[in-house]
Amino acid sequence: EKAIESAGYKIPGKFDLTTPPNDELGDFATSIALSIAANSGGNSKDIADKIVALLKSDEIESAKIAGPGFINIKLSNSFFHKYL
Repeated sequence: EKAIESAGYKIPGKFDLTTPPNDELGDFATSIALSIAANSGGNSKDIADKIVALLKSDEIESAKIAGPGFINIKLSNSFFHKYL
């Protein structure tokens, strides 16, 4: 939420947060940039770029854009050590 709001966007009422079809893509995938673009008329890849640039945390190993603006997120080992 913090990265989305810091990028200047409102959190949409509906978006997906799922596990990607391939483990190599990450731990989670989200369509939030596509939902924001649909509501605002913006470019989903540009929106995803802004969000990914702000997804910096000890708990996130990587965040990458796929396709038209999906964001794939891989959690760090420190995340798992902290919560498991």
